Amino acid sequence: MRYADEEPHSFASGTRMRFGRDDAACQIPVWEQINGHSLSKVAGELWCTGRQMWVRNLSTAHELVVAGTSGSQLLPPRVGDEPGHACSVPLPTGTVSAPSTGAWSLSIEQLRPLEPEHGELLGAALTLRIDDIPDRHRQAAEALCAPLLAGQAAPATYAQIAERTGWSDRVARRRVQELCEHYRPQIQALPGGRLPQETLTQAVARTLVTRNKLTAPRSRTAQTTAAEEHG
Repeated sequence: MRYADEEPHSFASGTRMRFGRDDAACQIPVWEQINGHSLSKVAGELWCTGRQMWVRNLSTAHELVVAGTSGSQLLPPRVGDEPGHACSVPLPTGTVSAPSTGAWSLSIEQLRPLEPEHGELLGAALTLRIDDIPDRHRQAAEALCAPLLAGQAAPATYAQIAERTGWSDRVARRRVQELCEHYRPQIQALPGGRLPQETLTQAVARTLVTRNKLTAPRSRTAQTTAAEEHG
């Protein structure tokens, strides 16, 4: 991890560092912002696990933008006591910035891609991936995540999902449970997949939103099914 012309910070699996304008609280001080007020004292944290670097927005005042060659992802400000939005940093290179606070950025580079060894299955390297939403779970996922997409701090309740979809409360509960069971193994394998005091439902909703899984268009089958269920 490089910032400006400072000496680079090396991360191995398990390394965790915070960044911001408070040089006492952060291992990575953003020096150009120290005398300002736009950047939070503790803006975010970086941590390395296995083959991947992750970033979390700890600020309640501003965004973080995580970018790579394939695009960028916005991590909105933290709300209240929630842990903050997080995502993985693109490989082999990526950047972390907060454009609303200034032109600074952190540059992250993977020095040596790790190859499977000692008989490790190549598929094990893919445990950090989150599957696209299956058609059969798409309507439940959209209803569950609707409040988060609207900027609220918590996913929808069963009653809200029932009202949105026309299902009974019992059906809404069952559909959400089926959605969460589909993602349970992936959430459990994902570093930070389920945060302290977070339910599986909350973890699934947060992950689907931060991984932009709701932005993919519905398939024709899913559109037809949703139309039929609405009469």
